[in-house]
Amino acid sequence: MNKYIIHGLLVASEIDFPELEPYNHTSTFVPDVLIHHDNNLPLNTTPPTQSHNNIKSTPNRLFIDVDNVGVFYIKNGCDIAYKPLNDANQDSLRAHLLGVCMITIMYQKNVIVLHGSAFKYADFSVIFTGHSGMGKSTMIMAIMQMGYSVLSDEACAISADNMVIPSQPIVQLWADCINALSLKVSPYQPTNIKLGKQSVIVDNFYNSKPIPVKYIFNLKSHDSNQVTMKKLSLGKKLTTILEHSLALDYLRESGLINNHFTGCC
Repeated sequence: MNKYIIHGLLVASEIDFPELEPYNHTSTFVPDVLIHHDNNLPLNTTPPTQSHNNIKSTPNRLFIDVDNVGVFYIKNGCDIAYKPLNDANQDSLRAHLLGVCMITIMYQKNVIVLHGSAFKYADFSVIFTGHSGMGKSTMIMAIMQMGYSVLSDEACAISADNMVIPSQPIVQLWADCINALSLKVSPYQPTNIKLGKQSVIVDNFYNSKPIPVKYIFNLKSHDSNQVTMKKLSLGKKLTTILEHSLALDYLRESGLINNHFTGCC
């Protein structure tokens, strides 16, 4: 078994993730999550309770059938089984395991996962949320080059006690930003699902310890060249967090949306 720390969880995996640093601590390894191949997983099953396109679920179990990749079965916040198609692209397979599968595990553990990026400032963390293309990752990279530590990019996990849980030492950037900053691209691109983005490893500027959340900035574009800031009302803060929560379809189908709403509050 390969051993990793992903979103603060000890993960034992049958599949190798070469883009991640292996777990090298000498202490006893007791995995929080198991990722394993399961040939008994069926293709095109009937849903156990609910069905939405390729999603089939019960409150603590989620079955996903991904075109041209395979099937994934995530249960109880601790187990990810997968069965790839014979011609499945390995990058796509790892992308789904590290992406939606691990995000589902976090939700099953009542952790909030935002579409955002975070960095450490002093003794607290700052999060940037926003729709794709708003510059979250570019902002994080620019801040990192000022000497601050990256906590997460794309998927930002927040625990029940309001701590940002570091994800992976990877930032995803558009090619023009990579070229402008003369950055080295990772040879592995499994976490990059967006066309045109590439993964950059930032392990020298990565903080691996959970940090309390203090500020969340939601990035939006506007016509002016000036940067403006507006404090949101309490209700707008809540709707913004909900709007930028990752994998809402999976939350709704799994019956975890009410728990997520409570956590956001």
